[in-house]
Amino acid sequence: MKKNAAVGKVQAQMLAFMRVFLSIFASIFIVVCIFLGICLIFKFPACAVEFIGQHASLVNVLFLVFAFLAIISIGFYDMLMRRSMAVSSRELRVLAHSLPGGICKCISEGNYDFLFISDGFLDMLGYCAEEIKTNFHNSALALVHSADRERIAAQLARESHFTEPFTLEYRVVTKAGKTLWLLDKVCLIHDESGAPVLYSMRIDNTAKKEAEMQLHVRSEWFRIAMEHSKSHIFEYNVVTHSFDSVISPPDSMQPLLPKHIESMPENLIDSGFVAPETADGLRSAFRAIAGGAASAACLLKVKDAVTDGYSLWLSLALTTVFDEYGMPVCAIGTLEDITEAKRAQERYDEEKRYHDAMLSTTLASILFDVETGAVISARISAIFSNLELPEGCNLEERLPELARKTVFLNDRAEYIRTLNRRNLRECYNDGTSCVTLEYRTVLSDGSLAWRQMTVNMVKDPQTDTVTGFAYFTDIDTRKRKEIDLLYKAEHDSLTGLWNRRALETRLTAFFKTADAHANLHAFYIIDMDDFKAVNDTCGHIRGDEVLCAIAAQLRSIFRKTDIIARLAGDEFVVFMKNAGTSARIADKAREICTRIQNIELGSSNLPPPRASIGIAIAPDAGTSFEALYAKADEAHYVAKRGGKNRYSIFQEPL
Repeated sequence: MKKNAAVGKVQAQMLAFMRVFLSIFASIFIVVCIFLGICLIFKFPACAVEFIGQHASLVNVLFLVFAFLAIISIGFYDMLMRRSMAVSSRELRVLAHSLPGGICKCISEGNYDFLFISDGFLDMLGYCAEEIKTNFHNSALALVHSADRERIAAQLARESHFTEPFTLEYRVVTKAGKTLWLLDKVCLIHDESGAPVLYSMRIDNTAKKEAEMQLHVRSEWFRIAMEHSKSHIFEYNVVTHSFDSVISPPDSMQPLLPKHIESMPENLIDSGFVAPETADGLRSAFRAIAGGAASAACLLKVKDAVTDGYSLWLSLALTTVFDEYGMPVCAIGTLEDITEAKRAQERYDEEKRYHDAMLSTTLASILFDVETGAVISARISAIFSNLELPEGCNLEERLPELARKTVFLNDRAEYIRTLNRRNLRECYNDGTSCVTLEYRTVLSDGSLAWRQMTVNMVKDPQTDTVTGFAYFTDIDTRKRKEIDLLYKAEHDSLTGLWNRRALETRLTAFFKTADAHANLHAFYIIDMDDFKAVNDTCGHIRGDEVLCAIAAQLRSIFRKTDIIARLAGDEFVVFMKNAGTSARIADKAREICTRIQNIELGSSNLPPPRASIGIAIAPDAGTSFEALYAKADEAHYVAKRGGKNRYSIFQEPL
């Protein structure tokens, strides 16, 4: 190695000497030749011409010697130049094969066939030169991955005729089947024959591309995550105590929270953004970060821009970033709006307090999981003395037994449906968190008593589990009062028949059903004839007894599904549903007249009671109380004018 270096140094020195020598020799030779030419052509100066003529042979010899020395010097210089170029060529070839990546030379058109491939590039691909020729037809373009080939061919066609260097980036597949990313620096050069060729240096860029791809993927993850996040992200500089907002979702606490805050957290507290009761927690979190803690967190109650009150809750989390010496440099923080979760927690706590308070006033209670039906706890001995609901048992499986032993037969189906898990889930999902049911239970003496079951449902904000709290209360006294008040509000106090308001309500509801328009229905107005004489002769007490007797007769004539009402005084109304034919309607009217005539008045001075009846048939005569009453009343007056104690069916005038 040292010997080759010394030889190379000597050759370089000799080349330098020969360049200087040839330059001087050539200059002297040219000057002499010019001088001799002038002397011979212009015969000037005379002494020189005379000298050349006297010593012509000597001049010829000297000219030949000079020519000979010039030829020898040029030949020696050429030999040294060739040796130097050969050495340089070998050095360049060694350098080309030694460079990381690879050096390639190829034709600047067509398939860009290789003219030279360095060993480094062959090692990178895992192929030998012969395999490149065989497998890829010695084409640089054929080596490019099929997914990138069209793009690279277009770029080469576009840029390969420019002398400015350009860059290609593409994939290749090695012999081992591994995909590599190559960065190709390409330059157009004309060779010794003047033909354009492409020289390129190819570097394995796989690691960088994979890193870029990972960075791109992570950036996309971050972008997508932030699009679905409601967190406000900021950076806190531990050294300068400054706060800088990084990402703020559209519905975040901006603009109340500035994008930049100095002297954090004191300036934020002084601005009134943070409620005083949570300010100390904020200070403690930032002190912990400044002291070198890896993380810190706290809850903040902050001002609402709409109400200007402290009604919003934020969760603050800080994570410290350390330098290479373990010193805190900055912290990345998040502010998340947890107002709804906080309110849900408060509602949950309030519900629990409410449930605890209810336990002291209820007959029984059951706490259970609405999703699974599992009983969490139960206190049922007060009303379910012969039934047990142990912790963990399935409430839905016990419902039939529970209903059979504690609920009146007519109310069992609705009781089971209400406590069914599917029904409770649907109610909760529809926004109904409280479900109630009033039902009757059978007491030990066989009597019935009213109970109310209330199911409150609340979601645990920690586990998202919907818990049901069913409690049972005694509403018998209240319910009986309500029933009595409702009865009095809808019934005639003397006869027990429906009153006018109840009649109108039930008729309105009936005419909304399909049956109302599919069949015939009869509307009877029954007005007593000369009933004032009964009151005047027998007294009002006897008159009331007669009215009650009439009501009893009407109940016996018509069905339970028909509506019988006393409107006022001695006027009654009957609405017979699905009356059948007009003949049947008329038969009922005659039966009414006969039954009323058979009522005993208790006085021989008075004729038997009689009634005039007006009839309107629905739906032809109308489908409302007002329309039917008006037409039946018109028919009733026809019966009165016709001699009383008879009936008349309304007929539309021709």
